[in-house]
Amino acid sequence: MKKMTIALLWMAAGSYLFVSCHKPDIPCKEYCQIKSIQDTYHPSPFSTTDRITRYAYNNYHLLDSLTVRAVTGSEAPINVKITYNNQGKPVGLRDNQNRNYKFIYQSGRIVRIDLLGADNQYHPLYTFIYDAQGRIIERQAESSALRWEYEGASVNPKRKLDMQFMRPGEPMEVYMAFEYEYDDKVNPMTTWPNMKLIPFYLDIVAQAGHQFEPIPQNNWTRLNVLLPLRGILLPFREYLYTYQYDDVYPVKYDLLLLTRNPFISNVDTTRGTTIFTYNCADNNTNSKL
Repeated sequence: MKKMTIALLWMAAGSYLFVSCHKPDIPCKEYCQIKSIQDTYHPSPFSTTDRITRYAYNNYHLLDSLTVRAVTGSEAPINVKITYNNQGKPVGLRDNQNRNYKFIYQSGRIVRIDLLGADNQYHPLYTFIYDAQGRIIERQAESSALRWEYEGASVNPKRKLDMQFMRPGEPMEVYMAFEYEYDDKVNPMTTWPNMKLIPFYLDIVAQAGHQFEPIPQNNWTRLNVLLPLRGILLPFREYLYTYQYDDVYPVKYDLLLLTRNPFISNVDTTRGTTIFTYNCADNNTNSKL
């Protein structure tokens, strides 16, 4: 029975590679999975911060684990391990900060993520709501929610609203809004079989972690961050991404971050660079800049 299960997993992974190869936006000559993302950020002309995230896979091309480590400095690394069931679906995630998550499925979709508590019992952390097209439109938590809006039939979120309880007993209000524009190239995170949610990504510029959010099909070229002021959403930050590609995969982008203050005309400018490397199925070599 065990041999049969392993064989089925291998067939499933192989089928994924074959199907992906025949998508119109992925070339058949090569199937790649992301190996590392290295971010370099210049918070001032006199300082540099950099961080690298490395990704590891099991024998079935499933994302097995990732490690986030500072290239310079003494920042402690973050390690994340993913577990799967015998159908190759992710069912759990744990990190080296004593957080254990369990994924709950219904009709093939993740509908809830539970977190292991101090009482050694799992408790609901997030609940997911889908639209008629199977796109995630809301992630509900106890005192907050993320809401995603789409345009037409696209699976790329056009807007994300961070909703919070600003005052006890009143409805949630928009705490922050994010507006996105995309290229027409492949988002490397979409090459992870059966992975529909970002397991973990630490944004070196925003210093914020992205976890359990839907993975866009393409890559951001522009991100606007808006903050509410007296009921009006005003521009706060604008991220501009300029990419270089190896065929359809991004290998590098240069980031220009513009930070605005609604009360003064000054605009702060920050720059950064991100480099991607890959493991590719055709020759088992890295595709990189």
